[in-house]
Amino acid sequence: RVPCSLPMLPRVLRPLLPHLIVCSLSPLRPVPGLQLGKRSAESPFLPPVRCMAASSDPPLGGGPGPLVEVGAWVAGLPLPTSPPGPGHHVCLGNEAGDADSLISSLCYAYLRSSEAQDGSEGELFLPVMSIPRRAMRLRPETQALLRSAGVDEERLWFLDDLPGEVATVTLLDHNRLTGPLEASLGPRVVEIVDHHEDQGWYGDRVQGARRTVAFDAEARVSTAGSCCTLVAEAILARSPELLHPQLATLLLGVILLDTSNMNPQARKGTQRDQQAIEALLPVAAAAAVDREELYRTLAAAKFDPAWWGTLSAEDCLGYDLKSQGALAVPSVLLPLRQLMALQDWAAALYSFVNQRPDAAALVVMSLVSSPEPPHRELALVTRFEAEEDHVRARESFLGAMAPLELTPLDDAATQTDEVVLDPLSGVVGDGEKKTVLRVTLFAQAAMSMSRKQVMPMAVEWAAGYFRGK
Repeated sequence: RVPCSLPMLPRVLRPLLPHLIVCSLSPLRPVPGLQLGKRSAESPFLPPVRCMAASSDPPLGGGPGPLVEVGAWVAGLPLPTSPPGPGHHVCLGNEAGDADSLISSLCYAYLRSSEAQDGSEGELFLPVMSIPRRAMRLRPETQALLRSAGVDEERLWFLDDLPGEVATVTLLDHNRLTGPLEASLGPRVVEIVDHHEDQGWYGDRVQGARRTVAFDAEARVSTAGSCCTLVAEAILARSPELLHPQLATLLLGVILLDTSNMNPQARKGTQRDQQAIEALLPVAAAAAVDREELYRTLAAAKFDPAWWGTLSAEDCLGYDLKSQGALAVPSVLLPLRQLMALQDWAAALYSFVNQRPDAAALVVMSLVSSPEPPHRELALVTRFEAEEDHVRARESFLGAMAPLELTPLDDAATQTDEVVLDPLSGVVGDGEKKTVLRVTLFAQAAMSMSRKQVMPMAVEWAAGYFRGK
């Protein structure tokens, strides 16, 4: 029993906290913004995680302290309307901005901010959501998870808010910046935490403990199914006292999503993911978080067919996008025939291609969970005017992507859809010339081959096939 609030405990005692029961005489109060014991009216998917914060307020923009929950810490960060100074460190996920990228960036910045508070660093660690703010509406599972942990989405920083002056950058869930971000932030990258194939960038200054890439280059497989697994490992190894129910629920929810709840048929989870789940579950369970319910509600939000039916083709193509070299790879969660039947499909596809002049081809990946069992589809889109050129590219693509076990949909080996855009419609401003994009749809039998494995293979194919074309 100690007559002080828990954040005042000497630092030397904090590593022992997981093994002690400490009774504080200091009054406790709920985290601001949490409705304890009630289901949030704003979030139909998950009730708020029940957590209590010590009565000491965190310093504005400072580290979280050992028992200040992540929601309260976010509330103490500078507002996005107040650009931070040049001494700040940005934690940034990949351009797709999925739950893994967003949550891993948030939780890792929380960890690094705690370490900075101890005097080892002089920076404010700022998590930046790697998407425009308007795109957050396309991520209902992430929104539900954030609300359940008491994180106010309005207090988060997005790409729209990214300040012009950034001191240093940690990359989460990728190991290479692309496009304008590479020019502005590439020279400032000092740390990488990722589980994709290492492209070797920033090797002159990001090495050793500052370069964590969970990927077996020889076997070409990730050794962790989620970047949140790596963040959980870092927290458990460096500051286990930070692992409160809010933080554990954020990390656990994403790991379960990324590994399909460790379903052996999906073959997406690894031993490292399982170990992380086992470490996080007891902490989350202290707030009455049930593993199966957490996974079901998050998956329902992400894969909801009714919700996907409300989106335009433009929304779908921009939902989860990664680009590299001559290839762009958007990922969607609805059947590709349904995507192509949307009213704005032709205009959206043309706009998508026109905005990416360096992309010689698109590979649209689809994962459909309903009706059971889950199945994958893939579309190859080229710019070739002549169908025979597209057919040659398709055959070359099939050979290079043999591990995916692709078969053309509709059992038509020569099935090719033409998307012809009429210049008279105002969509194409190139006189009398029509723009033709050619699309072939495939069923993918190798269910375990997600974009994490497919994209390096497809990028290698595109770089070789389109060289000189």
